[in-house]
Amino acid sequence: MTPPLVSILLAFAFVHCLIFANHVRGEQSFGRKIGTFQQKSHQVRGEVYAVNATTFLLKNFMYDGMGTDTFFFVGASKEPSERGTLVPDETHKTNLLRQYMGEDLLITVPDDKTIADFKWLAVWDVSEQKSYGDVQIPGQFDPPKQQILGAFLQTYHGIKSGDIKVIDAKTLKIPDFVFDGAADAIFWAGIGQVPSSHGLQVPTETGYDKLNRYTGQILTLRLPGETTVLDIDWLCVWDPTYSQSYGYVLVPANLNIPPSLGSLVGIGYSRLPNCERLHQRLQVSWEVFGGYLTIQLAGLIDEDEYMAFGYSGSNNASTMIGADVAIAWWDGLGKVEDYYITAKAPCSTIGTVKGGVCTDAMLGGINDVQALETKRENGLTIISYQRPLKTTDVSFDRMIVPEELIYIVWAIGPLDTQRQPSKHSLYSRSDRSLRFSRPNEKNCDKFDTGVVRNRPTPWPGIKLSGENSRSFVAQIGPSGGAKGYEGLTGFHSWGLAWYINGTLIPELVLKRGITYTFYVQGGKNPENLEYYHPFYITSEPEGGFAQKKEADRIRARIFAGVRRGRTNEYEATALGALCVWKEITNNVKPEDYGNFFAYKGQLGYACESGQPGILEFTPDASMPDTIYYQSYTQRNLGWKITLVDSFDDPLTHQKLQSPAEAPSNVDSNSNRAAGRTSRFSAVLISVFLVLQCHFRLRGV
Repeated sequence: MTPPLVSILLAFAFVHCLIFANHVRGEQSFGRKIGTFQQKSHQVRGEVYAVNATTFLLKNFMYDGMGTDTFFFVGASKEPSERGTLVPDETHKTNLLRQYMGEDLLITVPDDKTIADFKWLAVWDVSEQKSYGDVQIPGQFDPPKQQILGAFLQTYHGIKSGDIKVIDAKTLKIPDFVFDGAADAIFWAGIGQVPSSHGLQVPTETGYDKLNRYTGQILTLRLPGETTVLDIDWLCVWDPTYSQSYGYVLVPANLNIPPSLGSLVGIGYSRLPNCERLHQRLQVSWEVFGGYLTIQLAGLIDEDEYMAFGYSGSNNASTMIGADVAIAWWDGLGKVEDYYITAKAPCSTIGTVKGGVCTDAMLGGINDVQALETKRENGLTIISYQRPLKTTDVSFDRMIVPEELIYIVWAIGPLDTQRQPSKHSLYSRSDRSLRFSRPNEKNCDKFDTGVVRNRPTPWPGIKLSGENSRSFVAQIGPSGGAKGYEGLTGFHSWGLAWYINGTLIPELVLKRGITYTFYVQGGKNPENLEYYHPFYITSEPEGGFAQKKEADRIRARIFAGVRRGRTNEYEATALGALCVWKEITNNVKPEDYGNFFAYKGQLGYACESGQPGILEFTPDASMPDTIYYQSYTQRNLGWKITLVDSFDDPLTHQKLQSPAEAPSNVDSNSNRAAGRTSRFSAVLISVFLVLQCHFRLRGV
């Protein structure tokens, strides 16, 4: 058989299977059909499906709203009667039924009952004691339910899983997933008896990225676009480079599964002609017309979060530095601003250097984005804006040629207390490109607003005592995300935090009247905005004194690390050569680790040459019981200091955990941490500081 003929036959088989799959989906994509309303009066009609054991879908439902005292009723008698049970409407309220003009709605039976407990559903008038329209529920009715597929088969690269479950027509849950991360693999789904290159990529919860290393996590996958579980025969872990499956599971035909409620009554489907789903929580739509690019961002974001979309700082990859982006959020109304990114840091002015994540206006440019339509419903924020293809703000905005392929970046992240963007929590981990003038194509579906976003449990907090140690080493490292800084403090950070004696933002317990020395290694180059962090001690929990307005500076109490210079300007005094902890590989996820010390085993460590800064601090009776160590240049890098009059106070004489008590899986990099335990003497810490200056900083 010649290769061209093979290709033709494969294409024919693929199209034939797809047509069959679409036929099946047409029969089952709304759930299991119960029947059609038997119209009796008031124009009641529509189809009725069971989407699960307790919920009806009324498809194209009609009712003129002119009844006297009308409700949805279900009952167990042979025919509709007054002995039925009232069913709340689609708003979950027992209101009189309004007029419906061919609408789709979901209603749920009450009182822990199931659809199988009843024999009919009716539009029932209580006053007239009559049905305006009803449908019979078949006996021995088997409603759609979740189905088990089993674990991955024929596995390589350490792939393992628990039994994979079909949650609904769009959603699969993979428990206890294990993958060594040693291959460029993705989730891939398709039709046929075995996995093949004829399929489509299934994004993970972080987007369309290559799979990282997994060590037993629970993954929830949502099929993209209009594809449902009814359209596929298998799901696999696929290597597109070598066209090889590393593990697969088969999907039986005609599964009796619930439809995706988000696909039935979801929101956010764009009217613009082009759409791409960037993440389970974010999609972008666009149109090019009349010299302008119209963009619509739709994101499942909270009111303390932002969504960002823009054009990469590189012509060959998706990179944040140098990116021209629009950042949008909800602030009672939808807001969108034009930003330019020069550093992975908040917008800062240090001496003559200004940069970070700044609006174009902050850098002396022009806000070239204009908000068009904004709305927020059911947790979904939709913001449309427009920008010219050709800009006059050539320093900070990119010229857009619609016919050219352009690399893009996107992100979702928290807003800080000043309503400014903090470091993203979700972002484009792999290269992504678009051609804005492509033939119209929509690769999005409606949002399922019922998706639950679980917030991980924070790591246990750490305390270091000044009872036996008078010296501390302050260095910079990753914040640990929602399990680390954010979870422990309740504040959002820019991804960096202070490491004191090698531990992430410990609470320091210090005694009044004793002098303590901090050896500061937070960076001393003000042109490196990401890694320039003088150390200071203040009454304010957020820090970032250099970024405060004068009125806020006057209210803040400074206890050490800042002074007035000869020109009466504020200046930081505790700054030294940079020592930084970094994740060894890109596959490290803080949420995969149960405590800080397990996570620390995945960190590397390096230092610039040079001396540390020195800050001496003697707490006294004039200071409050709780104060804070922070970064002079950025907000939210440090944490609290508790001042005591005596270490014998029973409220403070708790067991203070130190790095010496860390689990045994901390690697050799962790063992090189400066001043690992509160039992190290000041002499040993000083010797260590001299030795570590021989390290050279790499990758900072």
